[in-house]
Amino acid sequence: SFRRLSLGLMRSPNAVIALFGAYFLLQVVVRQIIPPALRIDEAQQILFSQWLALGYDAQPPLYNWYQQAVFALLGTSMATLAFAKNLILFLTFAVFVKTAERVLEDKRLVAVAAMALFVIPQVFWQAQRDLTHTAMFMLTFSLLLYCSIRLLQRPTTMGYLLVGLIAGLGMLSKYNFALALPAVLFAVMLHPQGRSRIFDRRFLLTIAVSVIVFLPHIFWLIDNLAFAS
Repeated sequence: SFRRLSLGLMRSPNAVIALFGAYFLLQVVVRQIIPPALRIDEAQQILFSQWLALGYDAQPPLYNWYQQAVFALLGTSMATLAFAKNLILFLTFAVFVKTAERVLEDKRLVAVAAMALFVIPQVFWQAQRDLTHTAMFMLTFSLLLYCSIRLLQRPTTMGYLLVGLIAGLGMLSKYNFALALPAVLFAVMLHPQGRSRIFDRRFLLTIAVSVIVFLPHIFWLIDNLAFAS
């Protein structure tokens, strides 16, 4: 019954992840049923998949690189377009659930947090139709939150490196990720252990890794600023 399903989801965060996995798998199937005409973002991915570059247009190239990898492994088709998008959305929800699991004492609220994310129009509707770069932004930002929280709870050198890697990939996902970085930094500083984590010398590793990851695209951006903006 619906009541038993609800209780099961509230008791098990992994069951919530499995439910969203089934939902996004269904979305892949639905995309094969509806008219096959490519939407704008889908057509763009097909076009840009024909060559590898440090930049393409007014958005950073991370999703384009990711889509190229999916095409290389599974072939170019409507199914692989839909699979790539829905995999990103599923991973976003999975990371969000795991983040909620870390910070919420009452585990029953994890399912509530996941469902709350699902009712945002840009998440449950627009991102499934277009918004490819926004989908990658949501995933990288969710990963940044998760890794930052884990670093607050248990500081390790690998944790600092991982936050730097995610920050660099986030800048490659969408340029307005730059607005998210100071917001996360400010939130960390308000945490009781936040300042000690930021003033730790290993935080320099975080900065260095993020810059190294984003640096090749910066060179492209300097030469193509008018085009990219």
